Amino acid sequence: MRIAVVGGTGTIGSAIVKELASDAEVLVAGRSAARDLHIDITSEESIESFFKAHGSSLDHVVVACGDVSFAPLDKLNSDLFRVGFNSKFLGQVNVVRIGSKYMRNGTGFTLMSGILSLHTVKASSAAAPINAAIESFAKASSLELLERGIRVNVIAPCLVSESAAAYGPFFQGFIPLPAATIAKTYRRSVYGGITGETLYILGGEGQYVLKH
Repeated sequence: MRIAVVGGTGTIGSAIVKELASDAEVLVAGRSAARDLHIDITSEESIESFFKAHGSSLDHVVVACGDVSFAPLDKLNSDLFRVGFNSKFLGQVNVVRIGSKYMRNGTGFTLMSGILSLHTVKASSAAAPINAAIESFAKASSLELLERGIRVNVIAPCLVSESAAAYGPFFQGFIPLPAATIAKTYRRSVYGGITGETLYILGGEGQYVLKH
């Protein structure tokens, strides 16, 4: 299997690369210099170029990147909402929308949302809806791609141990998990045959639940 991990140099992304590389050819994709393939998910032109060049040779595309804003409700403005919409939501939507034109039948996509779609916290009024929108998009788009056997799933990670120092104050009472543990759930999406599902990583023991 040939897998591209977009955002494969990030905290979770690099753990996904390591997890999947044991039995697949994994290519790191993104904007950073330390990558195999270039793609900027905020640019439709970049996404189009990426899939035109590589889409037909890929079996699965994992997206592990995207920005959102954290701020109290009274400090939010339209620009802060657009950060998550243009990057994490629309970026991943366009990966599937554009990428599916070039990907072969029987391939798949794994997108990233976050536990905030299930358990909101203070200052997440701009971030939580973006996560929920990604999950709804995957569920809806999977119905249309099913006839080609193209699967679309979402992983909703909990707080990551490696990022707890920076994001822990927002996630009071959440039990973080190491990125390496979170990465193991990606196998369920890549190899499990499911589609239109969101796998929630709840923290603690890292168990997930399916949202139907």
